Amino acid sequence: MLIVRTDRELEVPRVDAALRAEGHTLVLLPDGVSEDALAAAVAEADLLLMCYTPITARVIAAAPRLKGIVKYGVGIDAIDIEAAKARAIPVVNVPEYAEETVAEGAMTLMLALAKRLKPIQRAMDSQGWAWPTEAWMGHDLSGKTLGLVGLGKIGTNVARMAGAGFRMRVLAYDPNADAARFEKAGATRCAPVGRGTASGCAQATWAATRRRRSSPRGGRPVPRVSGPRPAGAARSPAARAAWSRTGAGAAPPAPGGGSRC
Repeated sequence: MLIVRTDRELEVPRVDAALRAEGHTLVLLPDGVSEDALAAAVAEADLLLMCYTPITARVIAAAPRLKGIVKYGVGIDAIDIEAAKARAIPVVNVPEYAEETVAEGAMTLMLALAKRLKPIQRAMDSQGWAWPTEAWMGHDLSGKTLGLVGLGKIGTNVARMAGAGFRMRVLAYDPNADAARFEKAGATRCAPVGRGTASGCAQATWAATRRRRSSPRGGRPVPRVSGPRPAGAARSPAARAAWSRTGAGAAPPAPGGGSRC
């Protein structure tokens, strides 16, 4: 069997070795391979493995012997599903691939921001020691508000870890998730302000940020959400500068600057 695998930069040595051990001929193509080159490569292929490379209708039409398309990952939006259906070619993926791994990675990055791990590590690398001064003071995630856009398998795991694990308040926006998914995740649903947007979640998370920052304890949530800047957000020069640096994907700091954590 002739098998073509695209995106060879994504090394899967055990998969490659297993296919060759079964006696199959394996052709590896690089990321960014042109449609012409891919169409030529699959002309005699029985199986096509891909991750990011677009599998267009033209590529599928160029492979008369093709018996299956395998996405070695989750999303299948790069594959022309209608063209595959027209040829009765099965398209399969790995729907649970790395869902815990990616969620843990997101939590790791949040912890690194809240605890200022990178600046502390840089100081340790350059100076050999960092005294526990106010400059290195971090923040707890517990009690903070987290906004999630999308509550699929990865988002659900992030919500579970943040809520049950770190006792965060979790808000989420996902027009395709039902009430059972929100209940499983332990997240509160945010309604969109504008059709097809996640700005409702952004505004709700930003409002929670403002409430906690004005509280006597001065808590500071971690509002890493997508959407436009909420109405009434700080518009000081420092806030505008921070907003332009972080982009529309993060809520701006409260008046007076300071960490978004």
